[in-house]
Amino acid sequence: MANFHFMQSYRNTIIASAVLLILAFVSFLPVSSAVSKDNYGRDMQKYLDSKRNQALLAFGAATGASIAISLLPGDVGTAISEKLADVAGFFMLVTGAILIEKIVLAVSGIIAFKILIPLSLLFFIFYLWAKQKWDKSSLLFTIAFKCLVFGIIIFIAVPSSLKLSALVETDIMYKYTNIDNSIAQVKNQTKSINTDTEAIGKDPEARAWWDVPGKIANGVKNLATKAGQSAKSALEKGQNALSSLLNMLICMVITTFIIPLLTIMGFAALLKAMWGIDAFKKANC
Repeated sequence: MANFHFMQSYRNTIIASAVLLILAFVSFLPVSSAVSKDNYGRDMQKYLDSKRNQALLAFGAATGASIAISLLPGDVGTAISEKLADVAGFFMLVTGAILIEKIVLAVSGIIAFKILIPLSLLFFIFYLWAKQKWDKSSLLFTIAFKCLVFGIIIFIAVPSSLKLSALVETDIMYKYTNIDNSIAQVKNQTKSINTDTEAIGKDPEARAWWDVPGKIANGVKNLATKAGQSAKSALEKGQNALSSLLNMLICMVITTFIIPLLTIMGFAALLKAMWGIDAFKKANC
């Protein structure tokens, strides 16, 4: 009788191991190949491409406005020009973050279905064979379970965070900041600043106006010459351009950094609440 139960248990272990091995094979080849194809996540890739193009256009607009303001006579435009240059640098950081998101989206399915899930299934097989002979076989089950859960969460969390960002950007942020229109406005303001700068250069009183220390100290707004009015107009347009660019930057930071981070943290909190897995501690797998 004992021999019969042993043979039954042995056969069940073989069948379960075979099923798990087939699942690991399916995950490693067909499924991982399917999620790594170009058409997988195409909508999210297009969304990220659109955001990257916007960030690059915003960088160009900020750089152009910074250069235009810096060409004003004297140092009156230096502060605004430097701020615009700083904003341009932040747009480049946003562009880099978007490229990282594109890479993570492309490899998340591969990491899940070609590494973590097959590895977890192999650990489950080892557990089935070791549970009757090894006192610490439960460690194999824990590792297998955590690898399986992490694989599924990685595959779900990355696209979910991007879809949530797209939803917030199109349904909420769009009401406050239309990035495409704002970029066009900044470019128009830059052209107008260049026009004002040319007008200052053509003013016959421009040199005398800038050589008077008292008038410089009193500020551009107190100058009555044509050059002074042109400079005042250029500075106001530079300030408007800076304000528009800052609004764009805030919108991009929220949708590129904050929302994806909060989404991933939400999945991590869900892991800990449901299975006691802390994603921010060193993983056993």
